[in-house]
Amino acid sequence: MEVNFKDDRKIVRLEEKGQRFIGNNVSRQTITCYRPDKNLETEACDYFLVCDKDEKGYFIELKGSDLLKAVDQIQSSLDKLHEYYYNLKSVNARIVLSRTNTHDIKSSKLISFKRKIEKLNGDFIRKNIELEENI
Repeated sequence: MEVNFKDDRKIVRLEEKGQRFIGNNVSRQTITCYRPDKNLETEACDYFLVCDKDEKGYFIELKGSDLLKAVDQIQSSLDKLHEYYYNLKSVNARIVLSRTNTHDIKSSKLISFKRKIEKLNGDFIRKNIELEENI
């Protein structure tokens, strides 16, 4: 899969249609950024980050308001990109929405997805408009 960037930038800033993910690379490790949605023929998430030193992966979807569609896109990426993350210590999912439909939060699909991410020693975070974290 094509690499979008690979370097040790201090801040990873990803933005689409008003939604932003900001990753603070506090340890200045090398981060590889892939664009699954540009490389896979099926629906996929917007970004996949691999933090080399910590051996962590982040599947990131920046979306309008369709939380369950965003879950499907990350799930599809997980299914297709196993060889990119099978040796990582943790795999995390991040979804940044413009707004959240409250009935989606209790969906069985979302609950099942969270369990899958937990089995990969990761966590799932959903925010509206902007998500900033240390990676």
